[in-house]
Amino acid sequence: MFRNYLIIAWRNIIKHKTFSFINIGGLAVGIAAVILIGLYIQSEISYDDFQVNRSNIYRAGFSTSLQDNPKDESPEFTAPFSVDAQKQFPEIQSYCRISESHEAWFLSGDKSIKTNDVKFADGSFFQIFSFKLSSGNPLTALQNPYSVVLSEKLADKIFGNDEAVGKTILLDGKTNYLVTGVSENTPPNSTIQYDAVASIATLYNDPNYFMGWNGGWQYQHYFQLRNNAVAPNLEKKFKNFLWTNFNEKYSASESERWYAHLQPLSKIHMYYSADAANTRTNIYVFSIVALLILIISCINYINLSVAHASSRFKEVGVRKVLGALKMQLVKQFMGETFLVTFLALLFAIVITIILFPVYQNVSGKSFILHTNEIVFASGFILLLMILISVAAGWYLSFYLSSLNAINIFKMQLPKYGKQRLGNVLIVFQFIITTALVSAVFIVQMQMQYIKNKPLGFDKEHIIVLSLTGDDVQKKAVLLKQQISILTGISGVSAMSEVPYDNITQNGFLPEGRKDYLTIHQLDADEDLLKTMNIHLLAGNYFSDQHQTDADGYIINQSLADKLGWKNPLNKTINRNGVHKVIGVVQNFHFASMHDQIGPLIITNKPWLNQFKFLVVKYNTENPSLLIGKLQGIWKQNVAAAPFDYWFLDAAFNTLYKAEEKYKLLFFCFSILSIVLSLAGVFGLVLLTLQYKTKEIGIRKVLGAGVADIMQLTAKKFFLLIVFASLVAVPVAWYYVNTWLQNFAYRIELKWWMFFVSGIIVLLFALIIISIQSIKAAIANPVKSLRTE
Repeated sequence: MFRNYLIIAWRNIIKHKTFSFINIGGLAVGIAAVILIGLYIQSEISYDDFQVNRSNIYRAGFSTSLQDNPKDESPEFTAPFSVDAQKQFPEIQSYCRISESHEAWFLSGDKSIKTNDVKFADGSFFQIFSFKLSSGNPLTALQNPYSVVLSEKLADKIFGNDEAVGKTILLDGKTNYLVTGVSENTPPNSTIQYDAVASIATLYNDPNYFMGWNGGWQYQHYFQLRNNAVAPNLEKKFKNFLWTNFNEKYSASESERWYAHLQPLSKIHMYYSADAANTRTNIYVFSIVALLILIISCINYINLSVAHASSRFKEVGVRKVLGALKMQLVKQFMGETFLVTFLALLFAIVITIILFPVYQNVSGKSFILHTNEIVFASGFILLLMILISVAAGWYLSFYLSSLNAINIFKMQLPKYGKQRLGNVLIVFQFIITTALVSAVFIVQMQMQYIKNKPLGFDKEHIIVLSLTGDDVQKKAVLLKQQISILTGISGVSAMSEVPYDNITQNGFLPEGRKDYLTIHQLDADEDLLKTMNIHLLAGNYFSDQHQTDADGYIINQSLADKLGWKNPLNKTINRNGVHKVIGVVQNFHFASMHDQIGPLIITNKPWLNQFKFLVVKYNTENPSLLIGKLQGIWKQNVAAAPFDYWFLDAAFNTLYKAEEKYKLLFFCFSILSIVLSLAGVFGLVLLTLQYKTKEIGIRKVLGAGVADIMQLTAKKFFLLIVFASLVAVPVAWYYVNTWLQNFAYRIELKWWMFFVSGIIVLLFALIIISIQSIKAAIANPVKSLRTE
């Protein structure tokens, strides 16, 4: 019997191809959207799941607050913290220090390879963490100084198909390292990422690194605790431990005392990473979007099915006259719904597979599904299909099976819940749609605002050259001189960091204060202001005419305001000696618009080999020709080092890559929401016109025109969508304003932004309504009145 129901269902699908395409296609698109969003959410919540010891691994976070507050914690501290902690606390089974990432280039034979992610780590790195070595011994790979483990992708670039382990490579043109292992590439959902890991023991032999308690804050400390260890209890012990080893000796005041907190590895990405707040917001928002899209898809399926059911009223009447029982009709229509849902699911899987590569590119995610996740996803999809079949088919089945055969043939049909449910559903759909469109519109405006906001310096027509390695940095003076005389060059400046992706912070003791301040420090030569067009507000900048000022400091207006210095010139700041303030520059952005412009000190080092970048300002219309000349100068002087350059304006755009991807995803799902909502309107318009077929016929006979019929049909939907738009305003306002709070520099929300979004949605809906109304208005009224 059930087989017969499926055959009848298939025949109905083939018979009504257009309706079937809309019905199955809409449901398939909705399911595909849920699957794709699910992949995104799964990739975010599965960070570090591959780590076998993740339940016992913790990272230390440091703050000046005794309370654990992820927003205020820094993961970096001085080198001895974890070493001495393991000696004192038996709860710690092992530790691993990992340095911050830095650029480097490797030289092997005549091949030079640049990489941006080289780290130094303890020998326990491959024992605590589950990064697998494809060659080499994980127990000894990083035990000895000047040993390095390469990722497979970096090893392939350097050695190709040759065996890498046992070979020597030159790092930054100055130090030979022995390759002791090759590791599999780090998974995309790993908190720790690297291209190469070198032994941290090497740094103890380098005089440029200070490995004591008063050394550089550039090491993350990971602990693997014993199974019976209680992390909160160990955290309490860190208070006295840090007081004895650090705070008592190096903290200038009580406000500068540091406390250590333990961050579970499994929670770092969601709660302790730099972008944790955005990550949680994205998961929350996209989870809601997925649920709403699924609900809209089911609602549309029900609406369209009920609207189309009029074509089967006589079939139901005939079956009832021939003796069909109500439950038999229910089974038949449930079977049809199951078939439609199954076909929609198949198409959804096809859509997902087709869009998967594009979706990975748009979302910036590399999705990895393990066996247990595939099993879970399969079960979820199967459950989804059953739920949709029951939810959508149950109402339709009982709606059709409850019809009276006599009433069917007399065309005296019950109204669809007097359309109250339909009205509620359409309002609900358009609240969601208008809110999403408003969000997309405002996100786009914010992105345009931060891209066009003046930075306080010129970022256009600037090329940045990376000076990686001591040999390159020692020739920076020569490189600068030769580049400066090229045609089309208007300025060249050397600096320690490029002001676009934050700047290193150090401790300074300003005049009149008892405690140190953490202040951004930029080392630059005398041509910085000229090259980048930074405005000097007061005093002098470094120059050959003011040799006595070479040891002075230039501060920005933000630092002067923070210190309350109305006349900052000749004030003193202490760091490795007393330095006089010789100038004040206008505030300029050296990080993204997420943060306020912070205090900044510009220092001058007469030894250019301390600088890591050359910033080249050009005024030629052919930058590609200029780059060729720059590369020629580079090869003449430092041929062994890779020629690495980029345009500063392009680098600034990368600061908002996450927001751009978020905006694009939101745009895509908003378009999908509009399409699904319009499909719902399409179904409800058909349903309304079906109920008013005779009314429209009578009105036409009595002289009503096309405009009158359109008004009759569109008025109700117009009022519903306007009401939905009004309700959507506070919803959209709340969520968009929450997102905008991530930016220190943001647009102000205005009422017209939401008005425009509502108008856009309303226009699309009215187009759909008008098309169907016009068809009904021009139809022959005789056909609708022939049974009267």
